[in-house]
Amino acid sequence: MLSDPTGMTGGEWQALLDTPNDETLARISAGTVPEESIAKIQPPPAGFGLFMRGSEIYHTVSRVENALPNQTRISMVNSYQSRDVFRQDSTRLHSQRNVFGDAEHICHFEFARHKAHRVAGQLECFSKSTEHWQSSAESCNEDWANALESAGNELTRAAAILRGEISDSSAAAIGKANNDRS
Repeated sequence: MLSDPTGMTGGEWQALLDTPNDETLARISAGTVPEESIAKIQPPPAGFGLFMRGSEIYHTVSRVENALPNQTRISMVNSYQSRDVFRQDSTRLHSQRNVFGDAEHICHFEFARHKAHRVAGQLECFSKSTEHWQSSAESCNEDWANALESAGNELTRAAAILRGEISDSSAAAIGKANNDRS
């Protein structure tokens, strides 16, 4: 939080305590989430923050209902990603476009650039690897094929998301990411 919330009403952080899945997503969309399923934290003082894996927790911030004259709520959201370009990626175009309300052309460009950066990192790692010189030709060919196929699949899926052919807002995707880490 960059601004002092003293005198503000509202603006609390809210997180759903339920497990992310399709049923939970349907309840959120229908507005039928029980109050006891929502954790609420009042805004921290200026200079303090809250760290979380936002892509894995259904969360929001309530609207600021009242504030002192000339008082503006200013907060900062940082996004982090793993340096390991082969690790599961939880970046969602849906979040950038529908949740944060950024302009669609900016969201699409940033999402495409992010995916291109990840795949470029995967291909660079593979192209600079010397491991393939030390293994059999058969295993090398399979490794090369798998690396290229994985990179291509990530780009193909990103293109389908950008075209609106598939959505990346599914709770199942969040659940899959959680299972992949276990």
